[in-house]
Amino acid sequence: MRRSTKLLTACAALTADCNNPSFEAVDLASLTSLCPEGLESGEHGSCNGTYHGVITIEASRADGELTSTCTGEMVVTIDTSATPSIRGAGSCEFDGLLSSLGPQEGHVDGRCAYTDVLSGEVRVGRDIHSSWQGGWTDEGSLEASFSGFHEVNGIELEYRGAFDAWPGG
Repeated sequence: MRRSTKLLTACAALTADCNNPSFEAVDLASLTSLCPEGLESGEHGSCNGTYHGVITIEASRADGELTSTCTGEMVVTIDTSATPSIRGAGSCEFDGLLSSLGPQEGHVDGRCAYTDVLSGEVRVGRDIHSSWQGGWTDEGSLEASFSGFHEVNGIELEYRGAFDAWPGG
C-alpha cells in the first residue's frame, strides 16, 4: 500500500469522509501509525529511524567476458531534520576475478525530496562513485539503484548496483 493510500485510509478513519476536500480537522503530525513500529514520522512522508539492508553491485566488462558481483550488508539512518537526511554505511565483497580487491567499504548520503522521491550519492571502495535514485516500496522499505563506468586495475568496467533497506533490525 503506497503512503498516499495509507494517508487517505488514516484520513477516512479520522474524518469519516475523505471525499470531502476539507481536511482541517486532521493533524498530519499525529499520524505516526503510518510508520512501522519503532520509527517516527518525518518530513515528506518518510519514517525516521534505522533501516537494515543489502547492497549488490554487478561489474562487467563491455564485452561481457568478466562479471563479478559484490554483495553485502548496510545500515541506513533517516532523519529528516538532519543534513543530509539519509546516511548509511556498509560493506560488500566481490566474487570472481575482482575478489582480489578484498572487502569494499561504502557509504550513501541522500535526501527525501518528496514523499516518493529519494536521491543521493553512493561511494563504494575507491572506484565506485555514483548518484542513486530510489523510493519507498509498498511495504515501507527504501529501494534505490545506481550505475556507471569506471576503470579498475586497467579494465574498463560498467557497474550496476542496488540497495534495499527495511525498517528496524
